[in-house]
Amino acid sequence: LRTQLVARGHVFRTASDAEVIVHLYEEQGEACFEELRGMFGIAIWDRRKRRIVLARDRLGKKPLFYAQQAGKLLFGSEIKSLLTAEPSLAAPDYSQLPVYLEHGYLFQPDTMYREIKKLPAGHHAVFQDGPEFLIYFLVCLCEYMSPLGMTDNHVSTACILQHIRRYLSCKGTLFFPVDILRTEIG
Repeated sequence: LRTQLVARGHVFRTASDAEVIVHLYEEQGEACFEELRGMFGIAIWDRRKRRIVLARDRLGKKPLFYAQQAGKLLFGSEIKSLLTAEPSLAAPDYSQLPVYLEHGYLFQPDTMYREIKKLPAGHHAVFQDGPEFLIYFLVCLCEYMSPLGMTDNHVSTACILQHIRRYLSCKGTLFFPVDILRTEIG
């Protein structure tokens, strides 16, 4: 991405990946998250639009927690950072206990704390005059599926496999066996 951005006229001051993300956001706005691969939890302060954008990687490997309280937005990669900044956020959400006991985990965005939420995988959130949550991964996937085999709500197995390879591959290796996927799809 750095090479492409330099070719388009961006000037870098460091060798940091963070600077690549900032330049990419500067150029593409929220669409930049479609370009990113790997694990990330990002917060970007957009000075021009006076808003904060939070984003999380497609598979949700890097956590990103947030809470809004009394006009403040708190966020961090660990719940304890939010609790340190604002101890009143420690109020438990007892309604989540049965969910956790049944499934062994909580469904995103819920946590065991009433006011603390977890940004779901493959999402970004814009905080300006209240939060707006957007799914960047599924939108991106659907854009590519339409011209490549989607007719009458039917997507071919080959098309699905092509997109799964593209989005879930890591140096060409799938995270799960393709034969199992073929069996499940049909």
